[in-house]
Amino acid sequence: MIPSPWVILGAIGFWLVTMGGGMWLAYHRGGDDNEAAHVALDLKNTRQVLSDFQDAAKNMNGIAGELTGISSDLSSQISNISRKFRDGAKAAPLPVDCRPDPFRVQSLSAAIASTNTAAGRISVPAVPAHP
Repeated sequence: MIPSPWVILGAIGFWLVTMGGGMWLAYHRGGDDNEAAHVALDLKNTRQVLSDFQDAAKNMNGIAGELTGISSDLSSQISNISRKFRDGAKAAPLPVDCRPDPFRVQSLSAAIASTNTAAGRISVPAVPAHP
């Protein structure tokens, strides 16, 4: 006896729904696992970037502390130099008609250029060198 075509269609439909549903569930479960792996990788990368940032911030904080110390030391040196210059100018003022000759202007320009070079600045002499 051959079963009715409706029974065969019903059995095929039942098989498709149950097996198809299982395949659908397995497919989406795999997608969830794949998404979880991507999220875990993103979290790991984010934590590494945060750790690198924290290390860089600690390094910059140390450099800023050094700069603060150097800056206060330079400020006190500049203050001392300025005070000595003012005291020297008051103690021995230049005569009204005093003008440096070209050789002394060259010497001053060379001193300024070497100071700027030592400080990391590019300098151009104010007066060209005489042959």
